[in-house]
Amino acid sequence: MSANAERVSRWAAHNHLKLNVLKTQAIVLGSPYYINALPSVANTYINIGGARVKYQSSVRSLGLVLDAKLNWKDHVTQLCKRAHSLMYRLYFFRKSTNLGLRKHLVQALLFPIIDYCSLVYCDLTNELDTKLQRLANSGIRYM
Repeated sequence: MSANAERVSRWAAHNHLKLNVLKTQAIVLGSPYYINALPSVANTYINIGGARVKYQSSVRSLGLVLDAKLNWKDHVTQLCKRAHSLMYRLYFFRKSTNLGLRKHLVQALLFPIIDYCSLVYCDLTNELDTKLQRLANSGIRYM
């Protein structure tokens, strides 16, 4: 892996790009069976230009939280935190808004949070699907 990472670093330098090793994270993705069968990667790292990049159990990229087993639990948990925080702030203004404005607020603020990267939701467990349904229900109750 270190050799491949060095090749990527050289390619980036050749194309006048700089790889920020301090922000680089490594993760091994796979099925739960495959990930559980791997030896622990807790103390291993990838060497890129003398800097050590440790393996992570989950990484965040463009708002999407990926974990090693691709079960989306961390992503849905992060999404729920953002949505609950938004709804908490919106409830302060509930009495000073009418139904039309509340509808627009939910459509403009809550639904984009739920819909962002919705393609990863195709293989959710019933538990995570229920969490997302409850988020949408909280917006409907707000209206």
